[in-house]
Amino acid sequence: MADGNRPISEFVNSGRNLLDTIEQSIPFFSQLGQLNETLTGINTRLNAIETNMDRRLNAIETNMDARFNAIETNMDARLNAIETNMDARFNALENNIKTMISQTEENGKKRLYNSQYCTGSESEINWIEVFGKNRPERLPKTIKGLNSFGEAGVLQILNYYDIEIAESLPKKKEAIAKFLGIRSLNPLD
Repeated sequence: MADGNRPISEFVNSGRNLLDTIEQSIPFFSQLGQLNETLTGINTRLNAIETNMDRRLNAIETNMDARFNAIETNMDARLNAIETNMDARFNALENNIKTMISQTEENGKKRLYNSQYCTGSESEINWIEVFGKNRPERLPKTIKGLNSFGEAGVLQILNYYDIEIAESLPKKKEAIAKFLGIRSLNPLD
C-alpha cells in the first residue's frame, strides 16, 4: 500500500474502532434507557410521596386546628365558669360583710339602749343578734324575766353568744347582762 492510502486506512481503522466501541457500548446505552425509566419511576414515586405527605400534613394541621379550637373553647368556658363563680362568691362575701357591719351597728345601738334604759326590773331587754346563728326560741323579755330564767335557758343563751363561764347561775346571768350592755340585774325599782 502506498503512503497516500495510509491516512484513509487509518481513518477507516479509526471508524471501525469507533463502531466496535459503539457496538460494545450498546448494553450501556440500553442501561441508560432503563436508568432513565428507573429515574422517572423514582421521580414519580417521590412526587406521590410528596403529594401524600402534603395531604397528611394538611390533615394533621386541620386536626390540630380543630383540637386547639376545642381546647380554646373548653378553656374559655371553664374560665367563664370560674369567673362567674368567683363573682358570685365575692358578691356573697360582700353581702355578708355588709350584713355583718349592719348587724354590728344595730347591736351597738341595742347595747347602748340596754345600758341607758334597762334600769328597772320591768325594763324590756333588746336582744343582740349573732350573724349566721339562729337565736334561741325563748328569751326573757325583761330583766325580771332574765333573773328568773332557768339553767337550761341560760345555757342556751350563753351558747348562742359563745360566752364561756363556769360560774354559778347568777354569775352566768350577769355575764349575759354585761354582754347585752345591761349595767345591773339588780335595779333599784
